[in-house]
Amino acid sequence: MKRPVTTLLRTVALAATISFACGVLCAADKEEVKDGDKLRFDQDKVAANMRELEDRMLKLADLLRDAKPDDSARLLLGVENAREELILEQMQVVSEMLESVDLSQATAEQKEILDKLHQLKQLLLNVDLDLKIKLEQLKKIANARKKLAELIAKEENQKAATDDAGARGNDPSPLAANEQRNQKAGQNLQQQIKKIGGSGKASDSVGSASGSMGKAAQSLSAGKPGDASGNQQEALDALKQAEQELAELKEKVQQEAEASARQRVTELLNEMLERQTSVKDATVAAIPKVTDGDLEIAGLLTRLAKVEDEIVDAADECIEICDLTEFSFVLPAAMRDIRERMINVRSTLEQAEANEPLVQQEEYIIADLKELIDAMKQAGKPGSPKISNSKCGRCDNRNKLIAEVKMLLFMQKAVSRKTKEIHAAELAGNITEQSLETQTGQMRDQQDKIHEVTQRLRELTNPEFVNGDGL
Repeated sequence: MKRPVTTLLRTVALAATISFACGVLCAADKEEVKDGDKLRFDQDKVAANMRELEDRMLKLADLLRDAKPDDSARLLLGVENAREELILEQMQVVSEMLESVDLSQATAEQKEILDKLHQLKQLLLNVDLDLKIKLEQLKKIANARKKLAELIAKEENQKAATDDAGARGNDPSPLAANEQRNQKAGQNLQQQIKKIGGSGKASDSVGSASGSMGKAAQSLSAGKPGDASGNQQEALDALKQAEQELAELKEKVQQEAEASARQRVTELLNEMLERQTSVKDATVAAIPKVTDGDLEIAGLLTRLAKVEDEIVDAADECIEICDLTEFSFVLPAAMRDIRERMINVRSTLEQAEANEPLVQQEEYIIADLKELIDAMKQAGKPGSPKISNSKCGRCDNRNKLIAEVKMLLFMQKAVSRKTKEIHAAELAGNITEQSLETQTGQMRDQQDKIHEVTQRLRELTNPEFVNGDGL
């Protein structure tokens, strides 16, 4: 794999060099060139190289799809990045600028293109890209499985209608149009699955199903519901086989991504803790200034709100990683609860408010982040024995299970703490009836989430472990 990727990167570097050369040419010949024909010709060559580069990346990704799924996914990600950045389209704009000898603007645009090509090269070379690639694979797998489930449901309905037509002796030909639509959906899905690294078997199964659907459509048109029903059953069997193969691929990718996912989530948690601590310290320092009516304090609190917003973004990334890799079933729920409180903090800061209740909320967030970090450390301890007969492939390590329980415990403690606060406010008469109802409902929802996650974890672990054996 190293040789074709090296060749590919040389092509990227060449495209970047040509773009840079065009920029230099624009600057050097600014006084001498009277029209943009030559410059446009040079720029068009750059665009042609870029188009060829994308084609090569797609072809190489297809060739490596089964043998080197990670490298194939990396190349596809590069193409997606190039297209999202609209590099080719921007090159066309530059070409038109050069034709009109708008050299100043063209030079600026070329510099931006060069930067994008450099970023593309770095993307392909980046050794830390593996997690991003795995996450993209998991997103594509999830999307493909959703569409596959929809197609299976449609084909099951189609088969039921075909069997009913056969039993009643009705003309089945009107059903042919729906069967053709299913066939087309299957063909589109096959192309989508082909873009997922390591999905060759699933792609072939969907292709086989599409072929059977085509035969079913022909049988329906010919008024042969019995033959069509057999073809439809073949299609359903192939689609369900594809579903199983995608499920296995998902499990494989999740296992490969787990270590990197845990490391990234731990990094994000530590970053959030550090930034949340700095926001809390700044909030404490701001309280006296708010009390004194300092006119500059509003700007400071607005800046703190922006920092809090960045912390929320980091929480979103944590949640996404956990949801896709499923290395933890408790952490996403815990993180969502903390995220909601971060949003409340951000909202208060945006209103240029700083008071003791706000600081208390920030301290709770800090304490909860520390709990999560501690749980992640527990899960990462080496040498843990495996729990036999576990239904969860990535939850069979005793330390990981203990970490999950720790996170559940801290979630329950957070709900209990908030419930006590609401009750104290009710007794003191410091809460309105509407606010009491709203906050009580929120606590009820949170308690339901804890119950749901606990039940899910229980179902995924060894019954002996759940019953207390060894813990």
